[in-house]
Amino acid sequence: MILINICKILLGVVFLKSSLTKTKKPYQFYKALEDYKFLKNSKLLLILATSLIVLEQLLCIFLILPSKPIIFFGLGVLVQTFYIVLLLLNLGRNFKNNCECFSLNAPAVVTGRNISVNIFLLISIFVIYGCLIRY
Repeated sequence: MILINICKILLGVVFLKSSLTKTKKPYQFYKALEDYKFLKNSKLLLILATSLIVLEQLLCIFLILPSKPIIFFGLGVLVQTFYIVLLLLNLGRNFKNNCECFSLNAPAVVTGRNISVNIFLLISIFVIYGCLIRY
């Protein structure tokens, strides 16, 4: 159980770093998402960009602090799955707008490394929350 808590904290720190950078530069994150061209409606994209930042912060808080694991398991899977699909759809593309927000979720050039790191984070969420729900 101690190992699971250490892993939760480490994963929480990863999401904290990612969300804090996006919080400092929300407009740049919005512009980076706009470059991915998956939504044409700018108002909806603005809501989505803001929601992603807030969801990452919530995920970070509840990874570090004790929480209801099933709710935040779903939240983590939702956020990471979104980023993985977005990166897969844009594999190999260069983007002029990059928010420099931890380069996992909005890199300047989408590579297999970015996708594999996000898949690793998704698997980590499955393992950590799977162990928590089980106990």
